[in-house]
Amino acid sequence: MSKEQVYHLIFKYLSGDISESEKNQLADYLKDPVNKKRFRQLVRADYLADLKLGNYDSGSLMKEILNASEKSNVPVKRIKFSSILKYAAILILFAGGSYLLYLHNENDNLSTDINYSKYVTIEYDDGKIDSINTDMTSDLVTSKGQVIGKQVSTRIALSNFDMSVPPVTNTLRVPYGHMMELALSDGTLVILNSGSTLTFPSYFKNSGAREIILEGEAYLEVSKDSLRPFRVLSDKIDVQVLGTRFNTSVYEDDAITAVTLEEGSVLVTRDADSIKLDPLEQATLVAGQMYKRRVNVDRFTSWKEGKLIFYNDRFSDVQKKIERYYAVKIINEYPEINDLLYTGTFDVETIDELFQAFQLTVAFNYEKDNDVITIKKPAPM
Repeated sequence: MSKEQVYHLIFKYLSGDISESEKNQLADYLKDPVNKKRFRQLVRADYLADLKLGNYDSGSLMKEILNASEKSNVPVKRIKFSSILKYAAILILFAGGSYLLYLHNENDNLSTDINYSKYVTIEYDDGKIDSINTDMTSDLVTSKGQVIGKQVSTRIALSNFDMSVPPVTNTLRVPYGHMMELALSDGTLVILNSGSTLTFPSYFKNSGAREIILEGEAYLEVSKDSLRPFRVLSDKIDVQVLGTRFNTSVYEDDAITAVTLEEGSVLVTRDADSIKLDPLEQATLVAGQMYKRRVNVDRFTSWKEGKLIFYNDRFSDVQKKIERYYAVKIINEYPEINDLLYTGTFDVETIDELFQAFQLTVAFNYEKDNDVITIKKPAPM
């Protein structure tokens, strides 16, 4: 089997959505002791991370994961510190084993890329672009002098809906290191994560679907309206709801696209395929295929509270999250660490504290030049 096929089988196993024929394929793959060891590491990581986040109960999936991992000889090392970070939990998997690290503190212009801009921007339908200073309060005014809303700190609320003229389309861009809230004309709340772009109308018409276009990640609390379904459109998937709370991540450069439902019901569609989600379920798009599984919703929504979360992420994916969160550019000149998988949660730590946490388990050096960080191989002893 190709690596991609193996990845799909393991993902479906961890999702609890694997068929009997796929189990047989996986069993054949696991006849190789090397493959079995790697598989146990992944399953054990999935269990430990979800256990820490409070996802598993005494259900059958937990038992299945425990049965698969209980004979694993992978060492788990717990190390406690009292003066480095407020808290962090990092699970690092690699060829030699896995390490669960707990850190605790008792006291509690980079490029022209829009993602590295210092300011959130809004582009109006008439082409005017305004920078938004989140330390200030201001009206949102088009070049024609029309006020379409008000911005207070990191929140924008649309207002002054003149339904005598057709609605106009506006685009809100949130660069790395920022988050924004947007209250749409129907009362729907959209919280945009860093590196995200949302295209939305000045108001929704009285009939027809309510539609917005997203690139990046957003958490939505959709106002109920049975006559006007709400749709989140993207290049990868479409999500349709009537009234609900959910998170959707559709970053263009991420390998996995995900919709995670907290409350209500949504229909996730890609081409001719669709998945209906109930609360505490997640739909993912991986290499063109869609899957569904039950998850701990908090793991996928805590970013809106300022938390940076990794979950069995390769370093290349961790790097993207760090870049978005801290508004930095990372250059990795030590490719060996790309084989590590990370699970962890940070919130108030500085980027230096984050890298210091990594250095406690993996030896590497890094250099900072303003907003550019270069990771280097450690010098030989």
